[in-house]
Formats: sequence, structure tokens, C-alpha cells
Amino acid sequence: MFKRRLFLDLPLDSFDLSQNDLIPAGAFVASLNLENVALAAENPEFKRIISSADLVLADGEAVVLAANYLSRTTKAFNNQSENKLKKIHKVAGIDLAEILLLKHDRIAILGSTTVVINKLQEKYLGKIVFSHHGFFSLGESEDIAKQIQASEAEVLLVGMGAPRQEKFIYDYKKYFSQIISVAVGGSLDVLAGAHSRAPQWMINSKLEWLFRIFQEPFRLKRIFWRVPRFCSLIASTYFYRG
Repeated sequence: MFKRRLFLDLPLDSFDLSQNDLIPAGAFVASLNLENVALAAENPEFKRIISSADLVLADGEAVVLAANYLSRTTKAFNNQSENKLKKIHKVAGIDLAEILLLKHDRIAILGSTTVVINKLQEKYLGKIVFSHHGFFSLGESEDIAKQIQASEAEVLLVGMGAPRQEKFIYDYKKYFSQIISVAVGGSLDVLAGAHSRAPQWMINSKLEWLFRIFQEPFRLKRIFWRVPRFCSLIASTYFYRG
């Protein structure tokens, strides 16, 4: 359905938002950014979960740049020749979430805080058929998944951060066979207006990541070790698989 390649031993799909109608019911949608790639290299379970996703988006400029560069300079992606590899474009999870919220009438929201969920219910009046904050125990997880299934939602947006959000979808996918399940990270806070998105000029200039660091400086500590890890993975692929 979507042209898939391997990027640092992880799946990555050539997808643009105009193809949103092609996402089937029951699909698990994940995203790759610099942090997730580095995390997958250290966490075999997370790598397995990402590899199981039906659609994997490039939600980060570093991933887009590296994937397109490596496709031109190595044969590291499925042994395909350059002319068979479609160019990867950034697809922000929040942009896909906004389209799904507009096009579907039955939405389930899982994650963030009660305050954010209340704002989303006001913004998307009548569309949210299930909601729950992200502060629940492991023992509550399956019951929540059953409630989502019972809500007959068409789309499930899970914003609890990686790897927890992806693991939830993976562990309970049997309950979501008729639901498009999307791991959206911090997008729920932005959609609710609790956080701001970067201005359009920064998005166009590929500087959205910088805006997020200014807005959430704690991210610097979180990604401190992941930047060099990501770079080492790129270098390893270039020099040893080229």
C-alpha cells in the first residue's frame, strides 16, 4: 500500500497526508524521530513494536534528511536501487491527527491530563466518544482498551510518550481491529491549546524542533545522549553497509 524501506533496521513508509484515506481500519500508525530511532537501538522491545506498525511516519527533520541521504549513497534499504526508492517527506503526527479529527465522527482520546481532555471535548464537540487521561496503572490498561473498543471509535489517538503509547497500542491491538490507532506523543496538548505549535515560518524552515526545545527545555536532558547515538547509527550504516 505504502512504499516501505528499512531505515537503520526500522520500517519507514513513503506517505503524505493526501493518502490519509488509504489508512485502513485496524491500522497501527507509529512515527520515527531522532529520539525514537535512538531508543529503538537500545530497546529491543520498542524496536519490535515499531516494526509491527502498519504505517510508520517520518516525524522529524533528522530522520527525513538521513533517510533520503542514505538512500542516495548506500544500498542499505532492502537492497533496492535508488530509482525504486520514493523520497521521504516529513509527516508530523499532529497534522495527521488534525485530519483524522476532522474526517471522522467517533474519536477516542487516551493520554495527557484531564484538563487537556476537557479542552479537546469542548473543541471537538460531540466527536469524542471515549477519553481517559494518561495517568493510569498497568493493571487498568486492558479495561481501558475494552472501553475503547466498546465506544465504537473510528480513530484512537494515544499521547503518552514513547515507548508507553506504542506499547499500549501493540499490547491491546486485538481490541482495536476496527480502529485506526495513532501514537501522537505531545500532540494532544497542542491540539487542546495547552502548548503552542511552532510558527509556520519555523516549520517551513525545518526548525520546529528548535521551537519545541525552547518551549520544553527539559527535552534537552532527555535527548542529550540520543543525538550522538543517532549520529553513530547513521555513520555505521554509511561506512559499513555502503
